[in-house]
Amino acid sequence: MLAIMKGCSSIGAIFILIIGLAMTGVTIYGYFHPEYFLDNTEQRNIILGISMGASLLIVLGSLLGICGVKKGNSALICVFQIFVMVFFVVFLGLGIGSELLPGSMFQGNCTISDNKGIEEAYQAYNSTLQFCTPFCPCGLKNESIDASTTWSDLQKTTVRAMTRSVNGPVKASGCSFFPKNDTVVNMAGVLEAVEDILDCSMWCNGTSDINLLYRFSDVNKGKPQKFCYDALKDAVNSYSHIIGIAAFAVSTFLLLMCLCNICICCHPERR
Repeated sequence: MLAIMKGCSSIGAIFILIIGLAMTGVTIYGYFHPEYFLDNTEQRNIILGISMGASLLIVLGSLLGICGVKKGNSALICVFQIFVMVFFVVFLGLGIGSELLPGSMFQGNCTISDNKGIEEAYQAYNSTLQFCTPFCPCGLKNESIDASTTWSDLQKTTVRAMTRSVNGPVKASGCSFFPKNDTVVNMAGVLEAVEDILDCSMWCNGTSDINLLYRFSDVNKGKPQKFCYDALKDAVNSYSHIIGIAAFAVSTFLLLMCLCNICICCHPERR
C-alpha cells in the first residue's frame, strides 16, 4: 500500500514538473519574441517576470516532491505538500470559474450588458462604420478580391464599389477618425485577436451586407464568416465547459495526492 501511495505522489510530482517546465519554455519564448505578446511594453516585462518566477518555483517544488517521496524525507514531502495544496486551490478555482464565466460574461445582450467589455466592443465596432468610405478609403487590393473564395460574386461587386486607396489603411484603427483614447485603442487590439482567431467581424448579428469586411484585422483576408459577439459567446460556452471538466479532474487528482502525502508521512512502516 505504501508503494502505491508513493507511486501516486510521484506521478503527481512529475505532472507538476512538466507544467513548470512548459511554463518556463513559454515564458522564455515570450521574452525572445515580443511580437507575439504585448510587444516591448512594461506590462509585458512584469507579466513575463512573474511567470518566470512562478514557473521556477513550480519546478523547484516538484523536484523536492520527487526527491522527498523517493528518499522518504518528511520535510521535503511537507514542502511539496504546500505546492500541491496551492495547485489544488488554483485548479478548483479554475474549474468553478470556468463554469460560472459564460453566465457572468454575457449578461444582457450585445449592446447593453453588465459586462463593460461587451458595451465597449459594440461601441468600438460602431466607430468603424466609415471604414472603406470617402471618410477613410481603405487599402483593400483588387487581387485580394479576385483571389477570395469567401465573397460571392455579388458581394465582390459590392466590395469593389467601396472607396479604396492604394495607400489606405488595411485596418479601421488606422483611419484618422478612429478614436485615440486608451479604452478604444486597447479594445481594438483585443478585437483584432478575436477576428483573427474566430474569423468574425462586426459585433451584433445582422445581415451579411454589414459583415463584408474585417475591421480590426487585415481587410484583405476576405469575408468574415461570423459576427463576433455570437462567435465569442459560442467559443466561451464550449471551451469553458471543457476547461472546467479538466480542471475538476486535475483538482480531484491533486486532492488524492494530498491524502497520499499525508499517509506516506504517517505510515506505520516509517516509524
